[in-house]
Amino acid sequence: MTVAQNGGSPILGYDLWRDDGLNGNYFRLYTADNVLSLIYYDALVMKNRVYRYKYRARNINGWGDFSNPGYIFAADLPSQPDQPRLISVTSTTMTIELFPPKDTGGSDIISFELWRDQGTPNSAFILVPSFTGASMTHTLTVSTDSLVTGNIY
Repeated sequence: MTVAQNGGSPILGYDLWRDDGLNGNYFRLYTADNVLSLIYYDALVMKNRVYRYKYRARNINGWGDFSNPGYIFAADLPSQPDQPRLISVTSTTMTIELFPPKDTGGSDIISFELWRDQGTPNSAFILVPSFTGASMTHTLTVSTDSLVTGNIY
């Protein structure tokens, strides 16, 4: 049991409620009596929905008021995108096409990063500074991206 900081009655339980992710009615998810777990794993959610959660506590006098709702957007990591495709190459440039992930994880993609190796076997990958993510094609250059003519990237 937890005793309130102001010397009040011990908390005897919690009651957690949520809606359907479509602004519908709330329903009870979990009630913890004499088990004061403040962590609940909610596995029955669907991606791309905003769920409203609220909870309340109980002491010897009964249930208190519900909290204000908390909003949680159900999303996951995006899937791995397909590999880049070489479009064209010159002695000083390399243009590639990029592909968005097939599964966004239930959320809009808000940014992309482009990484490349250093053009030598087993070299570390570095962030391409000239890539802004504004287009799904990108041209890397010898001068801007420190490409070395003849290396394989």
